[in-house]
Amino acid sequence: MKRVMALGLMSLISQGVWATDSLDLKQQGMALISQFGATLKPSLKAAMQSGGPRAAVEVCASQAPLIAARLSQQSGWRLSRVSLKPRNGATAVADPWEAQVLAGFEAQLAAGADAAALVTEKHGPGEFRLMKGIVIDKVCLQCHGEQIDPGVLEAIRRHYPDDQATGYQLGELRGGFSVSRRL
Repeated sequence: MKRVMALGLMSLISQGVWATDSLDLKQQGMALISQFGATLKPSLKAAMQSGGPRAAVEVCASQAPLIAARLSQQSGWRLSRVSLKPRNGATAVADPWEAQVLAGFEAQLAAGADAAALVTEKHGPGEFRLMKGIVIDKVCLQCHGEQIDPGVLEAIRRHYPDDQATGYQLGELRGGFSVSRRL
């Protein structure tokens, strides 16, 4: 009986450690996503102010991948932005788990969920994964909406010849931030 109780206690303790580790990993992943946004947004904002959406496309094409790569290297995490309608077919195509999560996020939005609630995690064997949804807001429509300035479309096509990331409406799911870490 004592042995069974000891095993049960050890199981509870190990589950508590896992829960703490998962919470810590989730906080780390969310912090990395926030850091990506805090690094990219000022450059995008400056580009929008100085040259409009066309300049913002240039910044997004040149700086966003570098920021993601630098943060991934510094943190030990893999950070990317993915979509069911990717702009960059080389880096933004969702893998099967990410695609499933994005479909779930779309269903949650359709059911009235708050965009801030679009976060999910997966703690699998040897890996922790986290995704946070990206929802179209008003400024996004200039490069991702249904009516895009011809000069902006030209810049998009130059950087992203296989772009699928247009035609969105306000409040729709654009994609998600995806972070993962080997354990």
